[in-house]
Amino acid sequence: MKTLTINLAVPFALALVSSLGHAATLSVPAPYPTIQLAVNAASPGDVVEIAGGTYFEHVNVTGKTDVTIQARGSDVVTVDASGVGYPLYVHGFSDRVRVRNLRLQNTSTYGVAIATTTNVRIENCEVSLVGADGVRALWNDGLLIKRCTILHPGGDGIYVYESGARLLKNTIVQPGSDGITMIGGANSAEQNAIEGCGASGIVVGDAADATGPCLVFKNVVNDTTQEGIWVRTLATGCSVMENRIKRAGYDGIQLDGASTGHMVFKNRISRASLQGLEISSDDNTAQKNKIKKAGVDGIMLYSSATQNMLQKNKVRKSLGDGIEVSGTNNTFMNNSASGSAFFDLRDNTPVGANSYYDNSFLTVAP
Repeated sequence: MKTLTINLAVPFALALVSSLGHAATLSVPAPYPTIQLAVNAASPGDVVEIAGGTYFEHVNVTGKTDVTIQARGSDVVTVDASGVGYPLYVHGFSDRVRVRNLRLQNTSTYGVAIATTTNVRIENCEVSLVGADGVRALWNDGLLIKRCTILHPGGDGIYVYESGARLLKNTIVQPGSDGITMIGGANSAEQNAIEGCGASGIVVGDAADATGPCLVFKNVVNDTTQEGIWVRTLATGCSVMENRIKRAGYDGIQLDGASTGHMVFKNRISRASLQGLEISSDDNTAQKNKIKKAGVDGIMLYSSATQNMLQKNKVRKSLGDGIEVSGTNNTFMNNSASGSAFFDLRDNTPVGANSYYDNSFLTVAP
């Protein structure tokens, strides 16, 4: 008598593979002569892989899901827009589109435009020879821009107007305006290197739109024409932490009036042309910041600054006052200032209007 054994796992596995389908690699320039034709043909899971060379086109990615566009291996791939239009435009409710290792250049407008997408990632790309912003992103969710290099854009290096964007380890050199602008909620700028800005290094918020909370963490900002980091009107609950700022043309860090509830922690600010840290708003905490050789005051609290906590900040060699206070109901604990050209502490308010505990100031006025 023979025994018949049926292996049910094999047909089940074959059916599963058949139902899932297979991701494909779509190669450029053969069999697809342009990047755009390969993108148009891409299905979810596919990879558009581009051989080295310069491609004179405008890559338009719309309505795509789970598609990767990248250079082949270590090949140098340049997308040249021939002076007009976007070298790369990702939009139309695209989701999980990844763009890697491309050079995007030569346009009078934005180098990369991203709008109405989710979970898009732009990584290890270089943007140059653009007349406006290097990257312009509007109304997206979950955007990541990582390890990109943006050289001499005519506008901002990166501009985002949305929620949940993460800007990580990018290098931005000599933008015509701000290095990074973030408007919207829960955005972050982390470990970016920014230098030579025509305006400010990092700007959070604007005068018209509510922004926050946002994270500005471990960035290096050098040689700006205006503020190193500017937290603008209507921003709330932002954390500005462990940044290094040198030679800001205005203030090292400025907290605008009508912004509120920020944490300014462990930043190092040197040689700002005006104030190292300027506070014009309420309910902020500034803690463990080190400020050196400010062109005017190390820390300035304007008359609109109330109910702020300043603790364990160190101010050295300011060319004005170490700390100048014109606002009331603020608390100062364990701060120190020394080597100030005028006074280490100047409080312009009536006696008792602010609270001081265990600070170290050698010269005080009045």
